[in-house]
Amino acid sequence: MQQDKVREIQLKLFKQIAQKIPEDQDPISVLCDVLHLSRSNVYRRVRGEKILSIGELLTLMEKFHISFDQLATNRKTNIEFYFPYLDNPIKNFQGYVFPLHEVVRSFSTIPDITIYYATAELPFFYYFLSKPLTLFKLFTYAQTTWDLPAYQNRQFNHESMSEYYQFEDPIREILRHYYTIENLEFWNEHILNNTLNQIRTFVYSGLFENPEHAFLLIEELRRIMQHVQRMAEQGKKFLPDEGDNIQAPFNLYHNRIIHTNNTLLALSAQVDAVFIAYDNPNFIISYNPILIDHTLNWFKIVKRHSISITRDMTSERLFLFNQIEKRIAWVEKEIEHFLQQV
Repeated sequence: MQQDKVREIQLKLFKQIAQKIPEDQDPISVLCDVLHLSRSNVYRRVRGEKILSIGELLTLMEKFHISFDQLATNRKTNIEFYFPYLDNPIKNFQGYVFPLHEVVRSFSTIPDITIYYATAELPFFYYFLSKPLTLFKLFTYAQTTWDLPAYQNRQFNHESMSEYYQFEDPIREILRHYYTIENLEFWNEHILNNTLNQIRTFVYSGLFENPEHAFLLIEELRRIMQHVQRMAEQGKKFLPDEGDNIQAPFNLYHNRIIHTNNTLLALSAQVDAVFIAYDNPNFIISYNPILIDHTLNWFKIVKRHSISITRDMTSERLFLFNQIEKRIAWVEKEIEHFLQQV
């Protein structure tokens, strides 16, 4: 009886692994490489004829991010998350950018993948369109969430930060990959509030080496908003320097009612995953199918209570972006007034 239970768990394990292997790869060949076994020996384990050793089980669970609790229990409320920054705490900007690059790169290789993104703050994928904003956002998190010693008691000046060149290429690749993936995004008019508050706080606290750089960041935010508005008009994703070279469907919704943290759901025939902001901008990941279904249903509810501002929905689109511009202009005038008094 106990042997039957072990075999049942093993078959369940290989079923979950099969769902995580891209369709263009042979699952048996992948397992041969992971376990360092011949095809015949792998087949015997996949069919349950040979029980996995403890070492083989641990290797497979670690490689494919599967917990033993997922396999051995039927408790639907037990959800496993993967937290990439727990084992590798962020020690520099690359420590955040490189794992994000790997996730986006892997997703871009999956055909027919769709991303649902509900957010209370502008996604980092848009900040990456601007070098000054990218450095500013990373700098703020280095001083706060990541508590990096090199950035404490230091003023911000994007012009003197040579760190950017250490991760400039991965950022370019993140953008190139991300803009090939179909997107549904859910925004509200407060999407820039956090960043605008950060800019304002840096001005008031004397954290800008040159306070006039605050206005540069504000103009960069305007430029990005204009770009996103143009993508929403066309219903397609494209990079600013690529003109009308459209790449993937883009659907933007104005979420007026449902408050949300930053939640990203990736769906495809090969692998599904949920990304949730945790001590922002860090994120946790789950591949749990029950949580995937719950999150998809939640997104359907959010969509029902949101207004599409894509393509022909001109008045609704103008309303959202006008509200965002009002917030930008208000902070800009406040900073101007403050600096005039200094």
